[in-house]
Amino acid sequence: MPWTTLLETQAKLELADRARGEAPGAFAPVIDGTTLPHHPWDPEAPAVSADVPMIVSTALDERAYRMADFGMTEAGLATFAQKLFGDGAADAMAAYRAEAPDEKPFLLAARMETDRTFRKSAFTQAERKAQQGGAPVWAYLWKAPSPAAGGRFGAVHGIDVAPSLYNTRSALNGSSPEAVSLAAAIASSWAAFAANGTPDNPRIPHWPAYEPKRRATLIFDNTITVADDPRGAMRKLHG
Repeated sequence: MPWTTLLETQAKLELADRARGEAPGAFAPVIDGTTLPHHPWDPEAPAVSADVPMIVSTALDERAYRMADFGMTEAGLATFAQKLFGDGAADAMAAYRAEAPDEKPFLLAARMETDRTFRKSAFTQAERKAQQGGAPVWAYLWKAPSPAAGGRFGAVHGIDVAPSLYNTRSALNGSSPEAVSLAAAIASSWAAFAANGTPDNPRIPHWPAYEPKRRATLIFDNTITVADDPRGAMRKLHG
């Protein structure tokens, strides 16, 4: 295939993404039956890495980075919820509002979309890894919001990357004492995981491995806590 055809196709797809108000997508592997014979995580976790432990993570407002309707109203949120949940929109709105009564509609919309995409996939990955019965898997949720851009993006996609490397100069996180403390905690967790095969370390509470019945999750927020099935009501909304 000529490279010009690839570029032309990419440009058309990019325009379609932007017309929907989303950032452009990217090229990705395709299941072709040969090079990639099947999805690596469907219908189960890959056997080739059964003995490799994992940490699966998400941030609360991942999808905010692909949205820009910062002035969204409550009516706009209702319309957004209708597109996602159909007849269940009213129940979904009530659940998200009950969790965050004072949150801006934009961030609740981002949260709904995050739960539908990032978190739903993360749950599937963690559950299938745990069900495999090999090496353990741990899960965390980053809830501490970014101070960048006046805080409008919340706990956006990528917010935990710099702290994981103990980089305390990231504009997404800032360098407040709280941000530095969170960075020390998550970086220590990754270092312990790399050295010992478990993320437990003195800077965090005991972090139980994830399993489908309990769904233990470490939460990075103003304080670091462990919760079983945090935001379970929202998880159930998305099936």
